Amino acid sequence: AKGDVDLLQFEAKAGQVFWMEVGAQRLGNGADPYLTLDQVTVNEKGEETLKRITAVDDDGTNLLPNVFDTLTDDPIYKFTVPADGNYRIALRDRYAASRGSASLIWRLTVRTEMPDFRLVAVPIIPTPPPQKQAGTWSLGLRRGDNAALNVLALRRDGYTGPIDVSVEGLPPGVTCKDISIGTTPSAGTLVFTSAEDAPAWAGTIRIVGKAKVEDPAKAAALAGAVAAIKPVTDAVAAAEKAIAKPADDLKKETDALNAAKAELAAKTDDEGLKKKVADAEAKVVTATQAHQAALAAKAAADQKLAEANAAVEQAKAANQAAIKEVVRFARTGTIVWSGQPNVPGDARVSQSLELSVIEEPAPFQLVTTVHREVANHSRQILVPVKLIKRPGFDANVNVQFVGQPQNVQIENKPINKDKPDEVYRIFVPNNAPAGTYTLYLAGQAQVSYRRNPQKVDKLKAELDEADKVAAAAAEVVKTATTKRDEAVKAVPVAQEVLKKATEAKAAADKALVDAQSAEKAAAEAVKTAGDNADAKAAAEKKLVETQAAVKTATDAVPVAEKARVDADAAVKAAEQAKVTAEAELKQADDKSKAAAAEKAAADKRHKDADNAAKPQNINFLPPTTPIVLTIKPSPYTLTAAPADGGNVKQGGKNEVKVEVKRQNGFAGPVTLTLPLPPGVVGVKAEPVTIPADQSAGTLVVEAAADAPEAQLLNMVVRAVSQFDGEAAVDQPVALKVVK
Repeated sequence: AKGDVDLLQFEAKAGQVFWMEVGAQRLGNGADPYLTLDQVTVNEKGEETLKRITAVDDDGTNLLPNVFDTLTDDPIYKFTVPADGNYRIALRDRYAASRGSASLIWRLTVRTEMPDFRLVAVPIIPTPPPQKQAGTWSLGLRRGDNAALNVLALRRDGYTGPIDVSVEGLPPGVTCKDISIGTTPSAGTLVFTSAEDAPAWAGTIRIVGKAKVEDPAKAAALAGAVAAIKPVTDAVAAAEKAIAKPADDLKKETDALNAAKAELAAKTDDEGLKKKVADAEAKVVTATQAHQAALAAKAAADQKLAEANAAVEQAKAANQAAIKEVVRFARTGTIVWSGQPNVPGDARVSQSLELSVIEEPAPFQLVTTVHREVANHSRQILVPVKLIKRPGFDANVNVQFVGQPQNVQIENKPINKDKPDEVYRIFVPNNAPAGTYTLYLAGQAQVSYRRNPQKVDKLKAELDEADKVAAAAAEVVKTATTKRDEAVKAVPVAQEVLKKATEAKAAADKALVDAQSAEKAAAEAVKTAGDNADAKAAAEKKLVETQAAVKTATDAVPVAEKARVDADAAVKAAEQAKVTAEAELKQADDKSKAAAAEKAAADKRHKDADNAAKPQNINFLPPTTPIVLTIKPSPYTLTAAPADGGNVKQGGKNEVKVEVKRQNGFAGPVTLTLPLPPGVVGVKAEPVTIPADQSAGTLVVEAAADAPEAQLLNMVVRAVSQFDGEAAVDQPVALKVVK
């Protein structure tokens, strides 16, 4: 309803830590929650008084702006309870005065502090840096390729530690170097690399994040113990300083006593000197007491420092024992609708991340072996990058850093087509924020690209096969047509034979009837011949002849009938053969037409694919593998002054005066070195150690007699020491080899 306000009141103790989180926009509805927190006090009359603690609106944390926005209208607040008492949360819609609906729901969570994190992996549309574009994209690799994937760490309840990210389930021929995500920015970039012979593959992979999470109470106890060291250390220093005057006073009074005793020894009866000695002895006693009191105070301060250090070690042990490893698997971030460059997209998450590898080779690949670097302030890092060109590519490649920390100095430059590699410089100045970062170098070049030529080859093979099938089908039609024509011609021939056989059968039947009539007449003639021997003999002869004719005619009838039946069967067979041939011809013709249609479709598919695969100049933007850079404070700063303007004669020497200014509590020795960048030869300097009680040294640079004449690029004097592990600090120095 309009004006609706939800209230939650709870009791809490001083020092307790709670996180308050509202879910509304992230639940998919249009609510815009607004949270206020008040301390509630009640007087003896039962009257409430509210003291505003905070008012919280949107969470503006946005880890990947304009690509996968993570800012939300939902409030999140860390509440450290200032005092025992009652506290009240009021939750309302930002626009409750003008709207109200049952659909505007939210979920309020109030929990004790439980540091944690979640990961979101977001495939990147390749764009020229610093341009970014929200859009749907897949994680795909050609052979000999690199592909980047953003990984965002959504931290919960104030977790600020590093998160190590790696990949599981990669196919043969594909690798992905692990990275570490620091606090700011809470994001990094994984880069997948395929070998030049990587087999084609498609499947699901898994991004894994691991972190060692402290128990908040144990971490707070450790922080308190560490914080307690400083006042105790200051007290020790003050006690140490406080010893100096009593010690000086004691020495002064002791010297005065000895002098007075010497005077008295010369004049043993001098009462004035005796008093002077007595007074001096009293002063020595007083000074001794003051000195002993100062020593006792120093001992007490030392004891407190030892106890404080022991408390720190105990707190460290307790904190270490409470640390737990948290493992989280990344969800995949996607964009609902592809957008315009530098315009926010509508983001969402999905369950799985798919990777594909295709057989097509990448035009070129940028390769570096630099992976993890720990650098103190004032440190130079040189990054060699190799350019691997594939057949058909021969152009300059623009290369620039992406993701470098604030204030870190980087060097962007192309790799010209006549060079196989280049060296890129990173310098970490003193004002670079300490932390862990992931950066990489992005290449950019125009390449002549054929889109999916394998599809063209495949469709050409399908077209050739369709052509063969169509030709074979046409040949079958031709054969079937010939067979049909022959069958059509055979029918009238068989019908003519049947006609003749039918006529012959009729003739045979007539001849039999005629023969039988003649036989009957001959038999009558025999009867009527009587006793006339000649007539009777002639009649009997005629009867024999007619009987033979009847037999012949009788025998001819079945023969003629059989011929007629055979001819009739032949007609039927010819007619059936005609029907069969016509059916076979129709079937063959249908198949031929289908084959011709498939050939035409295959031809169109091939032409469409061939047109789509015609070479076009496109931007190819591959990254190098990531560089995980951890920046730490330096234990000292350097100045370096070479003699003679830095000129080193061939076969000669140059003395470089180096001064060290220690800081951050460092008081140890420092070793000076001269690391040689790639490509620099014929120059050396033996290491020189500056003792802990000194601040200057001389590094002697020697050039061989055959050292090439040149201005030496990227030269630094490097000072190495032990300070929270090995520390290295660089000071750029201009050196030139001359005749």
